[in-house]
Parts: sequence; structure tokens; C-alpha cells
Amino acid sequence: MAKYWVAIHHPADFDAMTVHDPEMGHAIDELIDAMVAAGVRTFVGGLQKFTLAKSVTTDADGHVTVTEGRT
Repeated sequence: MAKYWVAIHHPADFDAMTVHDPEMGHAIDELIDAMVAAGVRTFVGGLQKFTLAKSVTTDADGHVTVTEGRT
């Protein structure tokens, strides 16, 4: 079975609390319940703003370096 990544992107200054709509929240809950019941939802998570990104790299010896921002 094919698997897909569904991602929703918002502007960096987006505040979800300013667009809270109880009907929309209920509809999203119903969609999630239906996806769980159908066995098609495997992961749900949120990403931080890109300004908070960290880059993870490894060198030839396997040492891990974490730096602020994108590289």
C-alpha cells in the first residue's frame, strides 16, 4: 500500500489560537477518528517553525554535531 506524507505549512508568524473554530476542530477530530478506524493513520506530529530548526551532521568518525539553524 502506498504511503503519503501530508504536511500543512503556515506563515512563520501564524498563531493557531487566533483561528480557533469549534466546528473545524470537531470536523478534524472526526477525520482523525475515521483514519484511525480505517488503519491508515500511522503518525501525527507537529514541526517547529523553521527559525527554530537545528541541523544534525556526522563526521567520518561518526561524531554528531548539532548546530542552530539550517545548513
